[in-house]
Amino acid sequence: MSRRRVHLRAGRSLVIRVVAQKSLVKVEVVTEQPLQTIVPLSRVESGSSSSYYAELTGHSPLKVVPLPISGKLHVVILDGCPSPCRITIPVTIWPSVWTLVLWWLLAYFSIVGVRFQSSIANSSSPWEIISTVRGDLGYLAGLLLMGFFVLVPLRALGWFLTLVEPSDGSDA
Repeated sequence: MSRRRVHLRAGRSLVIRVVAQKSLVKVEVVTEQPLQTIVPLSRVESGSSSSYYAELTGHSPLKVVPLPISGKLHVVILDGCPSPCRITIPVTIWPSVWTLVLWWLLAYFSIVGVRFQSSIANSSSPWEIISTVRGDLGYLAGLLLMGFFVLVPLRALGWFLTLVEPSDGSDA
């Protein structure tokens, strides 16, 4: 959790625990997309105090978007007062590692396909294609390693997108 939001990788769980100061307090937790409830909010009694427990998870839409998406978690504490205590927690869902690897491999094989398209179309035997690929192994290895370095600016772009999201000032 950073100063402004909670960061969560897609598919990982987020545990919410609210400890009530009074025993008659009721707590409500409402999530927005892309958050989903795994364990619904339940009251847990422990000695003289009670707490509320819920478990959430984040998911990426279509599971193939390589950029982070944001949602909100709303927690309201109803204690009988005219203005209940309310907090809105922004949550950023980062894509899973498998999504990033999928995009990396898709880009890699697209570049390799474009590079060897003419060799495949104009060669008379598979052995010519293999010798062409063998001659370009240094290029292919460099391109493969460069894919790791492309993920760094993609992550930086994701961080930038989460920083410039407007705040609606809905906290009370």
